[in-house]
Amino acid sequence: MPRDRLDWALVVVIAFLAVVNVADNLVAHAALVLGPVGAAGLLALARWAGLSWAELGLGRGTWLRGLRWALAAIGVVAVVFAVGAALPLTRSAFRDSRYDAGWGHAALTAFLLIPVGTVLFEEVAFRGVLWGLLRRRHGTAAATAVSSALFGLWHVLPSLGLAQAEQAIGSTVGSGSSGQAVSVLGTVLFTALAGVVFCELRRRSGSLLAPAGLHWATNGLGVLAATAIFAWAS
Repeated sequence: MPRDRLDWALVVVIAFLAVVNVADNLVAHAALVLGPVGAAGLLALARWAGLSWAELGLGRGTWLRGLRWALAAIGVVAVVFAVGAALPLTRSAFRDSRYDAGWGHAALTAFLLIPVGTVLFEEVAFRGVLWGLLRRRHGTAAATAVSSALFGLWHVLPSLGLAQAEQAIGSTVGSGSSGQAVSVLGTVLFTALAGVVFCELRRRSGSLLAPAGLHWATNGLGVLAATAIFAWAS
């Protein structure tokens, strides 16, 4: 594979991620279009750069194994979230005011907006294309470190109002400018570490389905848990 193609592909992927990140935070539900279209475009770019489907986590022989990993991850997260939401000590961690809008909105978010607008694009972009390109060029450790760091930075804009939206965070760091800065930094660090876990799932399973399952579970089940808590309180 020509190295110049790899380098150009990496530059294009990172630039495209920056554009999508800004657009998605300026235009409501833009990710519903940018997600599938962007994922397809990034996969085409990676194939042009010479990556195989297996290097992208989409090899034919990986689907069943990836599905098993994904289902196991979803099951573990479901149990942890159910216990956390049920216990008074940890319940406030799930109180996100963005999801105090009823079960219809929760279902739409958990089963459409998150899988199509978030998980699909982010897994293809970060654990598929970006990780695959970096791994081919610089090795597994560098691929995991760089893609996870960029995944953390990807969450700067979405986390700007987090201190106001989540009760547990707001009560801990405050809702002023300093509290917002702390919440943004915490979100970046947490999602970067989550990126490392996602990359390791991708490496161990050989499939994008494994990190996609865990990614959906932490986001989608989190929405359902928050909605359930608000519903019980009312």
